[in-house]
Amino acid sequence: MVDGEPVAPPQTRRLFVYHKPVGIDCKVNPDDPASIYHVLPKSCRVYPIGRLDKDSRGLLLLTNDGALCQQLIHPDHHQEKEYEVQVDKPLDPDFCLKMAAGVPVKGQITLPCTVEQIAHDRFRIVLRQGLNRQIRRMAHYCGYRVIDLYRVRIANLALTQLEVNSAEVKEISAELIQLT
Repeated sequence: MVDGEPVAPPQTRRLFVYHKPVGIDCKVNPDDPASIYHVLPKSCRVYPIGRLDKDSRGLLLLTNDGALCQQLIHPDHHQEKEYEVQVDKPLDPDFCLKMAAGVPVKGQITLPCTVEQIAHDRFRIVLRQGLNRQIRRMAHYCGYRVIDLYRVRIANLALTQLEVNSAEVKEISAELIQLT
């Protein structure tokens, strides 16, 4: 009790990983059948750490820990997020250099990042910032359209720790995350 009012006990920190498929929207909206709301654990209230747009797939973290969420998504903390991306045509020789140096997105130049070509039309990119639809907008600026965007890692947590074809939300220990 504080000032005569009951105070709920602190919640246990919870962290879940989810291999989000294309078609799931990260907005927590019970009225939308495509909302992530319908796959969230019902045992506790959690929310996504960052987002993957409806057309993207891959690793998504969910938590009830606001401090952890802040450490992972706030731009001041520059936590790495790694993606594998397929575009609509073969990459030209300068594509990776241009993307890595930073390109204009919504009135600002993206931070330098790591970009590596992994196939004629695919690249791996490691970002330390998270602007809305950043990779899609960066690729568009360079003359490409993203066909497949797949997040494989956040900080030190990689998608390989999940069953790749699982649509299950799995709880993990928050101590597994090593922040930079």
